[in-house]
Amino acid sequence: MENVEGGRHVDWKTLLAYITGSVDEQLLLRIEYLAAENGILRNQIKGRLHLSDAERTTLAELGKQLGKRALEEVAKVATPDTILGWHRKLVAQKFDGSTQRKSLGRPRVDKELEDLVVRMAQENRSWGYDRLAGALAHLGYDISDQTVGNILKRRGLPPAPERQKTTTWRAFIRTHMEVLWATDFFTTEVWTMGGLVTYYVLFFIHLETRRVYVAGVTPHPNAQWMMQIARNLTMDEWGILQPGQYLIHDRDTKFCAAFKETLDDAGVKRVPLPPRSPQLNAFAERFVRSVKEEALSRMILFGETQCCGAKGSSALQGLRPGMRMKGGIRFDPEASGFMVIVHTWDNAAGHGEPTEWRTPEVFPTEEAAMQCYKESIRPALSALMTQASGQADATVVHRKLA
Repeated sequence: MENVEGGRHVDWKTLLAYITGSVDEQLLLRIEYLAAENGILRNQIKGRLHLSDAERTTLAELGKQLGKRALEEVAKVATPDTILGWHRKLVAQKFDGSTQRKSLGRPRVDKELEDLVVRMAQENRSWGYDRLAGALAHLGYDISDQTVGNILKRRGLPPAPERQKTTTWRAFIRTHMEVLWATDFFTTEVWTMGGLVTYYVLFFIHLETRRVYVAGVTPHPNAQWMMQIARNLTMDEWGILQPGQYLIHDRDTKFCAAFKETLDDAGVKRVPLPPRSPQLNAFAERFVRSVKEEALSRMILFGETQCCGAKGSSALQGLRPGMRMKGGIRFDPEASGFMVIVHTWDNAAGHGEPTEWRTPEVFPTEEAAMQCYKESIRPALSALMTQASGQADATVVHRKLA
C-alpha cells in the first residue's frame, strides 16, 4: 500500500521497519549498559552471592528463555550451565510425586509410644518383651511383643536377661536409699595462735533422711584419728553405722586401711567410687557446697574451740525436748584421751537405764574437753531443756564421770 505526499511515494513497510529498528537499537543500548553495569558491580563484590530460592527460580525461568548463548554474554551471577541446571530442577520438582507415595510395610510406631516403651524397659529391667506388651495393653496401646523387641534393639537396649544384670547408678541409689550413707571431707580455715591453719571436717550423710553427722574436726586426719572415728561410728550403743548398711566414699588417701578394716569388721559394706567421679557422691558434694556458701564463707573462725563447738553440736543430733540429761567428761583408755559424754533418759524423772551420747572428738587434756563442753554442749542442752520446760533459767547438771 502506498500513499502520495508532496509528490513523494511513502512505503509503509519501510516506515515500519525504520521505527522498529530505532526501538531495537534503543533496547540494545539499554541492555548493553545494564550488562556493563552488572559486570562492574559483580567485580566489586568479593566471594559468592547467596541467593534465595525465589531468586534462583526467577533467574532460571528468564535464563531458559534467553538460552545458553545469550546467557554467556549477560550472566554474571552464575554460569549459564548453573542457571539452566536450576531450571531442570524446577521441572523435576513439578513432576515429583515422592511426597504422595506411601511407605511399604506397616506404618511406623509413634515416637511418643517408642519413648514410653524405652522408659518402661529402663525402669523395669527384668521385664521381657511379652510383659512390656501386656503392660502397654493395660494402658490402651495395641502393640505386639515383636514390635517392642524391635524398638528396644533400635534404641540399643538388650533383652531382659542381659538388661537385668546391669543396674544404673541412679537405680541403685533409689533402691538402697534407706541403707545408704555417704561420707566426705571438707576444709575450713581457722585462725590460731600459730597462724592460719586448715582444719579437716569429716561428715556422714544419710541419703534417705538427709541427716548429716559431723564425725570429727582435726588439722591432722592421720590413721590413728581415722581409726578412732570408725570405732565411734560402729559402736553398738550409739554408732550411726549398722551392719548391712552401705557407705559411699571416694578414694581419698585419708580413708586409710585401718579405717576400712574397722568398717569391714563391723559389717558395714563400703562402696568406693571410681577416680575423679564426684558426681557419684552428689548428696555429699551438695552438702559441702551448702555449708560453705551458707555458713563458712560468712564466718571467721578463731581457735579450735569454735570448730569443736560446731562439731559438738552435731553429737547432740537425736536428742529431743522432754528428756532428762546429764553431761560431763570422761577419760577413755582405748582412745587415750578425754571425751564429752551426755547421758539421757526418755522420761523427765530419770528412771530406767540411760542412753549414752558422746562427741567423736578425743581431747588430749581434761581442760580442753571441759572447754568444749562448756562452750558448745552445755548451751545446746540448756536450749533443749528450756524448750521442754518453758523456763528461761533452766540449768544442766554436769559432772566429771568416772
